[in-house]
Amino acid sequence: MSEIYTTQAAVIERFGENLLTRLTVENPDGESVVETNVLGKAITAVDGIVSSFLRDKYTLPLVEVPPELEECAQNLVLEKVYSGKPERETPKNVTERAAAAMAWLKDIKKGLANLSVEGLPPAPGTNSETGSGFFRTSKTKSDRIFSDTVLDSFSGRNSGR
Repeated sequence: MSEIYTTQAAVIERFGENLLTRLTVENPDGESVVETNVLGKAITAVDGIVSSFLRDKYTLPLVEVPPELEECAQNLVLEKVYSGKPERETPKNVTERAAAAMAWLKDIKKGLANLSVEGLPPAPGTNSETGSGFFRTSKTKSDRIFSDTVLDSFSGRNSGR
């Protein structure tokens, strides 16, 4: 199942029907409406990108999409629609917002940022406190069965002890 982080209606409301019509119309024939298939493809692509950053930290689909994640997705959608035609130059502010959105998603994946929704379950196999893929253990060095020398001999290293 594909996660949906924003909708066509939300993107149109945020950026305006006039702009999105100009960006999405493939064959101008006098119609002045947003080409929903073009916008829909951009949203689907962005949903996949966003999910790829979130799936290691959160259980998908999210119960609730926080506003900052929806805004992030919308910024990426607009940049994707602009870049859909190579002859069209993407405005600097659109590129900068998309770059900031990607940086934020990378920070989420690294555990440096979190979504604002309380109670989101962590992804299976992650530490709920850090969001990392590592498990905490109660083991200490005194619990070891093998000494450092024996462990080093397994790896072929000579610890010099």
